[in-house]
Amino acid sequence: MMRDHPVPDILPADIASADGSSGKMKKPHQCGAICWRIDDRGWLMALLITSKRTGRWIIPKGNIKRRENQFECARREAFEEAGVTGRIAKKTIGQYRYFKPERQQWLTVSVYPLLVSEVADAFPEMNVRKRRWLPVEKASVCCDEPDLRALFHSFAGLTAGKVTSPVDFSGVSPG
Repeated sequence: MMRDHPVPDILPADIASADGSSGKMKKPHQCGAICWRIDDRGWLMALLITSKRTGRWIIPKGNIKRRENQFECARREAFEEAGVTGRIAKKTIGQYRYFKPERQQWLTVSVYPLLVSEVADAFPEMNVRKRRWLPVEKASVCCDEPDLRALFHSFAGLTAGKVTSPVDFSGVSPG
């Protein structure tokens, strides 16, 4: 079991999109989570999982269920696909798009930061996915989708210097 860490002040609260534009967000097809923690050395770490079909490194994400809030979808997917629980922000840190070959469609994913407090040994998709903790800078390099890489960079405060706005966890209960 991992100990709970305080929320550092380097996390973005108001990133409108992966490319830094302030354009209006699109209604997402899916929601996902950047699952993060601070390790014993004080490094900001992100959890990546493999996709089922190709084994690419991605974040947990999935379809929004009927009557489900977007941040709740991201929290559910984080547990189902990666076996993690914790505190999730109610506000998205941005969106990215990826091409889903099975649907022959581009999908928009809204992304929410999830501060991980528990890592389960057993979870629903444990037999079809691998998971790996990486420093957030390295996690951004491992992702194939450019927009998702940009979100990781924004999340870590790499593109515009140190980000001082904390993630808003108010009113969000632990998973």
